[in-house]
Amino acid sequence: MQETITALKQHRQNADKEAFFQTLVRMAPGLRRYVHNRLRTVENNGFIPAGLYSPNDIVDEVMLRIYEDFEN
Repeated sequence: MQETITALKQHRQNADKEAFFQTLVRMAPGLRRYVHNRLRTVENNGFIPAGLYSPNDIVDEVMLRIYEDFEN
């Protein structure tokens, strides 16, 4: 994980948006599984209606926010 963060920092400093997102894409399958499982849990517990959110949409939004707010 530390190598990934280091790579992201380097790509961000170099303003290499494509390489930055390619690094994030390598992390996406695990993140998608996590988001899918958490959504299923809250749907099953009745906290949100089933199908209200898409794991893919959430992961895409997270990736954009990581890029925009990476320094923070």
